Amino acid sequence: MKILHLEDNLTDAMLVRELLTKEWPDCEIDAVSTREAFLQGLTRRQHDIILSDFTLGGFDGYTALQLAQEHSPTTPFVFLSGTIGEEQAIAAVRAGAADYVIKDRMKRLITAIHRAVREAREQKKREAAEAALRASEQNYRTLFDQANDGICIIGPDGRLLDVNARGCEMLGYPRAEFLGRNFAEFIVP
Repeated sequence: MKILHLEDNLTDAMLVRELLTKEWPDCEIDAVSTREAFLQGLTRRQHDIILSDFTLGGFDGYTALQLAQEHSPTTPFVFLSGTIGEEQAIAAVRAGAADYVIKDRMKRLITAIHRAVREAREQKKREAAEAALRASEQNYRTLFDQANDGICIIGPDGRLLDVNARGCEMLGYPRAEFLGRNFAEFIVP
């Protein structure tokens, strides 16, 4: 687990490190406390999750969230703060944060990280499956449209669902006249 942790309070950063290494002993935590170090962390390598305080010296959590969305849009972002109010937390989630954890309820952090990372992985899988489906559809469409043979797709009720250009040319009808009609109409007795 690779974690980018933006926190300007050293005591809080150490507490979070201790909590995270208990759950993930081999985790790699890039702890940063400034905007510049945060940007370097975002661009240096891919992380599994980003944790950020909400109130920071020099810039705020919303800016950190925006920077993360620009530089690492698929990495889940969790606010970890003692000062975030309910309205701000809701606004943060609407702005794209995966979750928020209040520092006086630190035990919830592990659950929030597990959920955010799991959801991010599931989203990546869905996106990969959708991309594969689009590529498969494009391959099918190319093969179907450019085939030298006439190809018709007929539904269970005998209605024509699709026909390629060669099929239209062979039977002498425009595509629009084929679709929805019963294939039996085009069979010569």
